[in-house]
Amino acid sequence: MRTKQWTFVAALATAVALAAPMSSATASPTAGCTSKSLFADGGKAYYQECFEGGRLRVKGWVEDTDADGACARLTVNMDNGYFDQWKACPKGTRTPVDTGYEAAFYADVRLGVW
Repeated sequence: MRTKQWTFVAALATAVALAAPMSSATASPTAGCTSKSLFADGGKAYYQECFEGGRLRVKGWVEDTDADGACARLTVNMDNGYFDQWKACPKGTRTPVDTGYEAAFYADVRLGVW
């Protein structure tokens, strides 16, 4: 009798789990902003990704932190095809970054020094 009860409970748990909505990697982000910082030898960046009404904005700055003749560069590549790059040099230069709101769901933001 006990085996049948456990089998029923296990089957019920499986049915409930299958009926629950599954998360998706393509789900829309919630409204609001997230702050992020990036660091590399010779550069640093701070930015916010803000999502509102199906539109995404990246806003912040990139700064050159080393007197090595190279520039700190922040690149933003969004899923809608938007691409832009900002550079800061020489050492101590801080360049503002702002994509404006784009019809996109995610952005690949990278810091490099060259």
